Amino acid sequence: MIREIVETIEAYETIIVFRHLEGDGDALGSQWAMFHYLSNKYPNKQVYAVGDDPVGYESIYPMPHTIDDTLFKGALGIVLDTANHERISDHRYRLCDTLIKIDHHLPVDNYAQINVVDEHCSSCSEILANILKTIEENSVLPYDVARYLYSGIISDTQGFSISSVTKSTFDTASYLMESKIKPFEISQKLRQIDLKTFQFQAYVSNKITYVTDNFAYLQIDQSDLVTYKLDVQNVKYLVNIMRSIGNIKVWALFIETSAQTYSASIRSHGHNINKVAQRFNGGGHLQASGVKNLKEESKTQLIQELKDVSEEVL
Repeated sequence: MIREIVETIEAYETIIVFRHLEGDGDALGSQWAMFHYLSNKYPNKQVYAVGDDPVGYESIYPMPHTIDDTLFKGALGIVLDTANHERISDHRYRLCDTLIKIDHHLPVDNYAQINVVDEHCSSCSEILANILKTIEENSVLPYDVARYLYSGIISDTQGFSISSVTKSTFDTASYLMESKIKPFEISQKLRQIDLKTFQFQAYVSNKITYVTDNFAYLQIDQSDLVTYKLDVQNVKYLVNIMRSIGNIKVWALFIETSAQTYSASIRSHGHNINKVAQRFNGGGHLQASGVKNLKEESKTQLIQELKDVSEEVL
């Protein structure tokens, strides 16, 4: 598979790197790592990274390239951290001649000609780091490649604190540190929030609804965002503020994205919440999933189903 990836990359003069909509640290980290790797290794190729703006991550990741439609035609597209084609953050991927998918979500859509998916891996960045390590025969990666990969790993693993972290994850992080990256500085940038966002976090902490001892959720309304002048992307991380509360086993964040329409970020400590998310046309991982475009009635139904799942004995 890796040989096929290399041969495919070397066959194209124009390569465009994609990731999912509303990119998080793993999507952005793996995308920019791949961009820098290809640009460094193949200086004569045209390499671009595209997508929507990295809202909430502007101090860490660059803005995407703005390129003409003509560049996509006949190009190679490499899509990172994106389970299904509807989530690719630039619909012009359809114009590419060939697609390579590298991902760690449950395999629900093999939209590419070459699909590299490992749903047991902690992050897409970990998968990509190991691919590049193999290609380079354990040689040290360029600094920018390594720091972006490391940022992706610690972002998706919440600082190596979730169940998908394995010995391999730490081995990969150790390999990246050979590039002289500065883990403390990367972690600090990812965790740093401004005063306004901190004040908003304190405000919404009092809005958490504790349905049972095992299940809680937080709902952020459009009026909340307007009052604090924040964007949806600025507050999605708040799903994590419930992960250490008492005996909570399942928790969810609902954000009103338009009038009475919500997106949901769902997490658990061991319970399979992906099966619930899929019933609402969402998905992701067994213990970390999302759903979009929920109306009031479906949101109420989802809350009930999550409550039921939280009561299952593991």
